[in-house]
Amino acid sequence: MRFYYYKYGTFYHEMKAKLMHLGFHLRALENGFYDKKTGEQLEVDGIFFKINKI
Repeated sequence: MRFYYYKYGTFYHEMKAKLMHLGFHLRALENGFYDKKTGEQLEVDGIFFKINKI
């Protein structure tokens, strides 16, 4: 079952794979929204970086 908090939302692992394919690296995750009844994480903020070689 796929659950989207937003109508056109993307799952974390899907977005991370897309960004890594583009050369970005995950630096940190910050808590977002969660379900207060179940404790399930519904949203996170990811901080990614890309180092350009000169």
